[in-house]
Amino acid sequence: ETKHPTEKPIELIEKLIKVSSKPGDLVVDPFMGSGTTAVAAKNLGRRYLGYELHTPYLNMARQRLRAVPSGGKGEKTDDSQESTDPAGSKPDSLRP
Repeated sequence: ETKHPTEKPIELIEKLIKVSSKPGDLVVDPFMGSGTTAVAAKNLGRRYLGYELHTPYLNMARQRLRAVPSGGKGEKTDDSQESTDPAGSKPDSLRP
């Protein structure tokens, strides 16, 4: 739980990510707030790309993501396939 006013439960976001993607897929969140979607994606072995204009929330998201072990807590990914999002940026990125 964070100080973001509209944070969603991570369990809900993880369920949505599980049914709409597979390990290694890219999850994009253009309004990431405190980073719940990126944390859920990392937990499940998905790559993530998030954008947030407000620096305090961006810093909160970065701090939360640092606390998630590499490879997440659950599903395994195939590290042999490196790819990027359609705009050409690296996966697992946060953008101001």
